[in-house]
Parts: sequence; C-alpha cells; structure tokens
Amino acid sequence: MTLAQAAALVDGRIGAGDPGLSIRAVAPLVSAPPGSIAAVIGKSAVLRLAKSRAAALLVTEVMAGTAGDRPHIIVDRPGDAARLLEKHLRTRA
Repeated sequence: MTLAQAAALVDGRIGAGDPGLSIRAVAPLVSAPPGSIAAVIGKSAVLRLAKSRAAALLVTEVMAGTAGDRPHIIVDRPGDAARLLEKHLRTRA
C-alpha cells in the first residue's frame, strides 16, 4: 500500500512525504520498524517521535507540526485510522 492509498482509505490527506512511499504494516510509535506507519496519539507521543523508525505517521491537524518533514497523513482520529489500516493490510496478506 502506498502513502496515497493509505490516506484515501482513512479519509485523510498527506501533510508531507512521497505519495508513492510504501507502507507495509501498522505498528506502535516506539517499536515501529521501517516501512510501517504509526499513530501519534497525545502530546506525550511527541517525545517519542525522534526514536521512532516508522516510515510514516498518522497525526491530527493540531499535531501535524510535530511531524515536520516526516511523511505523515493528517486525520481526525489517528488511533481509528491506524486500526482501519491494520485491518486492511491484514486482509491483503
């Protein structure tokens, strides 16, 4: 799945990053491997961003500035978006 496909699936918009970026999994922010997407939920998550190896992030409009130039999708509810993406990726496997 690409970043653009993920954004369309969760009714979000790309805030930064290559729309063709490959997303292979959904994972928690801290333990996210390369190629995964992770939800940034709550202000405390901002402190963990620097350590995350996630290829892309799911963020709210308010939190989008914390993502900087990292590939990210802006959504209303990052946790719900992550669950939807995870379900979709699991059914494709």
